[in-house]
Amino acid sequence: MVNGREQVSGGHDHAHSTPSLSVRMRTAMPGLTPAERKIARAILASYPLAGLEPIADLAAAAGVSAPSVVRFARTLGFDGYRGLQEALKVEMREREASNLSQAQVRVPGDEPVFDAARQGYHAGIDETFDSVIGDELDRAVALLVQTKRTLALAGSTYTGYIADIFHAQLAPARPRVTRLSSSPLLAASQLIDLGRGDVLVAFDVRRYDPTLAEVVRIGKELGLTTLVFTDLWLSPAATLADHVLTADVRASGPADTLAPMLALVEAVSELVATGLGEDSVRRLARVDPVRLRLQGDAGRA
Repeated sequence: MVNGREQVSGGHDHAHSTPSLSVRMRTAMPGLTPAERKIARAILASYPLAGLEPIADLAAAAGVSAPSVVRFARTLGFDGYRGLQEALKVEMREREASNLSQAQVRVPGDEPVFDAARQGYHAGIDETFDSVIGDELDRAVALLVQTKRTLALAGSTYTGYIADIFHAQLAPARPRVTRLSSSPLLAASQLIDLGRGDVLVAFDVRRYDPTLAEVVRIGKELGLTTLVFTDLWLSPAATLADHVLTADVRASGPADTLAPMLALVEAVSELVATGLGEDSVRRLARVDPVRLRLQGDAGRA
């Protein structure tokens, strides 16, 4: 159950329906044995490279035996560790795909471009919501409704638009929401002004921005709680984060789509507003008259 909503298992009959191994591991985590949870955490801590190491190396990193790694792979539905590694290699190729490589694999004339785009967006949104891990979503929302914590939002050139929208959604509903500057000097000033326990929210998708991983690393060093919105293959920033929410950004064309991530962010914003309850309504009652005055002044200028 996710905030009163029953979580859907499985997927839809479309090309996006197979979740990434990272999502499968995080979804399966509550039902794994203690040894299997250690293996899953070891892989997720350095995803996906840890799962491509020799079995003895992964077992040593997780502090378990090699047969435990084999049993873990079988629990996830593979014949053995080699099958798990092959799945990771496929994901690696998808993760590293460029806009050019995505354009080259598309077969022209398969279907009308508009219909393909529509189906891709619907599939991505469906897969994103089907793959939401209830406990992780609940923990993220519970964190975001704590109004004594400042929220600092960070995005890259591509995902910055989503950070801006999240900022616009949350700031009217709760105090202490800030958007990290793209200037290293200003961002550094903002980060050191945050207090231990404040929340850093970062947005990063494939063709990952190394700056965001560094921002999250610095945030952890400063004692911040970190939440990363990323894709199914997991940004390097996600391996450092306390909480991770994923969106399926695959599309029919050469570029990825942020529509599923935007849908997820807007759903989280609604859940935060609901969790804030009357506090959010009272804040909006103070914000709205000031907004109307500002709009009136702008109209007379």
